This record gives sequence, structure tokens and C-alpha cells, in this order.
Amino acid sequence: MNLEFVDQAITIIRQAVAAGMDWEELAELVRDQQDQGNPVAERITKLNLAANQITLSLDDPIENSSDGDSSNDSDSDQETSKFGRGLLSVDRDIFESAFANAQQYYTSR
Repeated sequence: MNLEFVDQAITIIRQAVAAGMDWEELAELVRDQQDQGNPVAERITKLNLAANQITLSLDDPIENSSDGDSSNDSDSDQETSKFGRGLLSVDRDIFESAFANAQQYYTSR
């Protein structure tokens, strides 16, 4: 499921940048979509367009593989309860595909 969120987020941001949308307007658009409950926008936690990156909250595949025994011992409890699982904050390149970003992420781990 992470691949879908990354692909959709990258596509949306890339199209807005290509259309010449101002970075502040783009940040406002993301906030508005988050307020409206857009599931892709809710996963975008930071825009760093000067570096061609967005930061996304993505499902932790390791935590999810253990069937999410919900422990309450970290500051990420609010995010965990919001999406019902553990999340990782991951920077992604908006000019790479979701698959290329995933390969780069897992190669660097």
C-alpha cells in the first residue's frame, strides 16, 4: 500500500510544480486537502521542494508484519492511532517513481 501512496503523492506534487504553482500555494493546497480528509494528503508531512523532496508518513513494513501489537510507549502514539499502525517518516524524491524511491530506500537500509 505504501507504493500507491508514494506514487499518488509524487504525481500530485509533480503536476502542481510542472503547472507553475507557487510553493506556498502548494503547501496551502496540501493543508486544505488534509483538512478535507484526503488520505494521500494526510500522509504528506513536509514539502522540501528546493531539494525536490516530500516527506511522507508510511506504514512500517516491519512493524506491520508482526501484526501490529499496539504498544503505547512512544511519542508516535497519536500518529499510530490515527492510521491504526506504526508509521515511518520517509523523504522521497518527486522526480523519481515510487518504485525507484522504494529501491533507493531499501538499498540504503
